[in-house]
Amino acid sequence: MTPSGEAAMTQRCLLALLFLTALCAAQPVVTLGVCPFEDQTGAPAGERVAKLLPLMFLDKAPAAYRVVLLNPGPMPDVDDTAWPAELGRMNGVDAVIIGRVRAVGQGKGPGMQSQTNGRVLNLATAHLLMEATLIDASGKKLRAVSTDESVKGIWFGDVAGYFTGVTFDPPKFASSQLGKAIYHSIESIQGQIAGDLKALTPKTNLESLAGGSCEVTIRVQFTEKQRASKAFDIAVNRKEESLSMKDGALTTKLPSGPALIRIVLHDPPFRQVVQDVYYLNPIVDCSKEAKTLVLEVGNSGEGVPRWK
Repeated sequence: MTPSGEAAMTQRCLLALLFLTALCAAQPVVTLGVCPFEDQTGAPAGERVAKLLPLMFLDKAPAAYRVVLLNPGPMPDVDDTAWPAELGRMNGVDAVIIGRVRAVGQGKGPGMQSQTNGRVLNLATAHLLMEATLIDASGKKLRAVSTDESVKGIWFGDVAGYFTGVTFDPPKFASSQLGKAIYHSIESIQGQIAGDLKALTPKTNLESLAGGSCEVTIRVQFTEKQRASKAFDIAVNRKEESLSMKDGALTTKLPSGPALIRIVLHDPPFRQVVQDVYYLNPIVDCSKEAKTLVLEVGNSGEGVPRWK
């Protein structure tokens, strides 16, 4: 992600969460865990978008509930509600949203060709489809929703200007045909599930945070192998911090409130599956004794942040 792009995304995410943090002092707030979506477009941009959808949900999060970024592992299965529900319980959220991204081509004009479900899909003009399911912490399906956006232009093939590895340039992406369709779809999904989330009883009452800043240490632990990561890239609140790491840990000063962390692992144990990138949005509370954040990576590649 470019510095300006990451800054814009992070600022919008943090402003939304800061407003939500102030709201939490007055009343309990429902927490919604968002998993990366499953890509069924068969195109590079579709794969990137599916993985980064939790960040986009966070970017568009309303003040009515708090979005929590979930990391289920590298191979999401949207037909299995048991695993995301368990992951939701690990992260202490009230509900989880899972889904898939699909594309249906139309027309005979020139455009990028993509192989989807055994057929060649013309991407000059297409319908972008999102299908999502909202489940509670027990795995019960609360609502199934879908969106359909018509997009013109060579959009799934044109990824170089928006994506860099596993991240993207939010302002440029948001102004593209694909970006407009994605963000409109997310707003539609959020509107369709708003009533169901409002009907839930929050499990926890987030306390108001004391002001000030404090030093926070961030580590990664592979739980099944009982081994700590010694080589990972990390960015905190839009700032690249990888060169500041010592002995597999980053110690940095953060203000009380929400943070946005990106971690890319380079030394998983043999046969340990991991995600391409882990995004976390923990709330830093400088009044608490626990100031070490450990990303615990389980056997399936799932990542759960713990304060210790």
